[in-house]
Amino acid sequence: MLERYTEKARRVIFFARYEASQFGAHAIETEHILLGLLREDKGLALSLGLRFSVEEIRSEIESATMAAEKTSTSVDLPLSEESKRVLKHAAEEADNSEHKYVGTEHLLAGLLREPQTFGARLLEKRGFTLDAVRQLLKAGPAAGISSGSMLGGKVSSHIVRRWIEIVSETDGTLLGKVPAIHVPAVGAELVFEEKRFQVRRVIHHLTNGEAVEMLWPEKIVLHVTEVEHD
Repeated sequence: MLERYTEKARRVIFFARYEASQFGAHAIETEHILLGLLREDKGLALSLGLRFSVEEIRSEIESATMAAEKTSTSVDLPLSEESKRVLKHAAEEADNSEHKYVGTEHLLAGLLREPQTFGARLLEKRGFTLDAVRQLLKAGPAAGISSGSMLGGKVSSHIVRRWIEIVSETDGTLLGKVPAIHVPAVGAELVFEEKRFQVRRVIHHLTNGEAVEMLWPEKIVLHVTEVEHD
């Protein structure tokens, strides 16, 4: 089943199994896959909704889960039926996007295709939608690896990466760099490395340097200021 998975996507499943064992679960549920996604890619918390942290998600799962003794990590926990469907949906999303591999962005879409599950509800509660993920899949893989991408109607044959760089508005210090799935607007607040920031400027850098339609910017720079705690 995982033959087509990227290394990052395989690690998501590995971490999901670990998270399930920590909760004492008998199977890998959709919320464990979500935690696996966030654990594998710390920037995904920023990309998914910009208003929550990984620990916030974990705390909500803990509050809704009955306390149980941890399962040994040597136990090979199975996927729940819902999680099996998530993986099946992920492969379908990759096929529909004509991608030869299954990446973390496809797993994200797969989660959102099971709207009645806990993992999907956690995402939807924070405003993320399947339509938004699919729009980005049409433009190119959110993880950033592609055999070609559309720029102003022309196909680029080199590898294109879509990134968000977070820069301090005060002194220009680079605070971090994350793969971009969702680009915040000016004025939005985001959580990064457990700190809150407000976006002041958004700058797009195109791969060919021309002012063409920004279907696939190589890099996005957010200029931010830190928000003081109440």
